[in-house]
Amino acid sequence: MIGTIQISALIWGSSVIYNQRPVAISFWEGRFYPVIMEDLKANSVTPTPEQLKELSHQSPAIVYVRHPETDDEEVGVIMFGFAEGMLEYQLFFLFSPLEKHIDELFAASVNNSPAIDDDLQSNITRWLEKADMNEKELAFIPFTGRYGNSILILDRNGELLDSITIK
Repeated sequence: MIGTIQISALIWGSSVIYNQRPVAISFWEGRFYPVIMEDLKANSVTPTPEQLKELSHQSPAIVYVRHPETDDEEVGVIMFGFAEGMLEYQLFFLFSPLEKHIDELFAASVNNSPAIDDDLQSNITRWLEKADMNEKELAFIPFTGRYGNSILILDRNGELLDSITIK
């Protein structure tokens, strides 16, 4: 009996972890947000791995989310509440490859902001010195996750290079 309960708990725990995995990182209005498989499944919006590979060769896929252009697309916007405010997930048909939006990505980079925090600026400077890279060739974009925030560092091709944890 105890063994059956333990095996059941192991199976349940494994399925929870599997469904909480991020399937994509979406760029929406100057920030990155995780796209969790469970949220997509709950709303019948399940992209296949093949569809995600068409948009991004990275894992998890890094994609751009465009604004809805028609009323039908507007209906497809799914709202999820997080402790820090509302996060909008878009239906899969609003996703597009990030590489096509590099200029918008670089415009949203925190190092372009005059109001950049001193601690963040020193973290970016340390990272650049360690990596021996040019700041102008990189975008530093905020990432808002369920359990913390960070800055994602991407190159001109939209490739994720690293991240800096922020408080």
